[in-house]
Amino acid sequence: MVPIKLIYKEAHRAAWTKLPWDDRLGIASLAAVEAEQHFDPARGALSTLLVTAIRNALQNEVSKNRTRHKYDGVQVSCLLESQIPADHHIPCPERQAIFRDELEHLGEDAKAVVNLALHTPPATRNKKPINILKGIQDRLGWPPHRFYSAVNEVKAIFTT
Repeated sequence: MVPIKLIYKEAHRAAWTKLPWDDRLGIASLAAVEAEQHFDPARGALSTLLVTAIRNALQNEVSKNRTRHKYDGVQVSCLLESQIPADHHIPCPERQAIFRDELEHLGEDAKAVVNLALHTPPATRNKKPINILKGIQDRLGWPPHRFYSAVNEVKAIFTT
């Protein structure tokens, strides 16, 4: 018998996924039922198996969505249409929308960093990346921990 409170608890804890509540609950329930079929008391407690299965299922769902919204290694969403160049690098409006959507999920600090990076003059872009980042940090006037936290949030988009 699958403990329903455990399913609700794990679905609630998975708010980080930004999936709707119904989806999280459905994924958690399905994962719990499937995991229960493979339960072997000699290998550990049922609750341990269920929690692991639920968390893995939710992580897999998030990974599918992140991969789907990837655009040539770049994420998309806080850009205005005028900020997206209309050339051969952006083949269709659908890709533009996906790019904008991904950027929309960034925090405010990360959006500020992306905005400054996108507005960096073309002549400056030939510098080493570390010099460009230093220039952006100086422009924002943020302490290093705040700035690099925002930069790491932007980097995470490109690596997932």
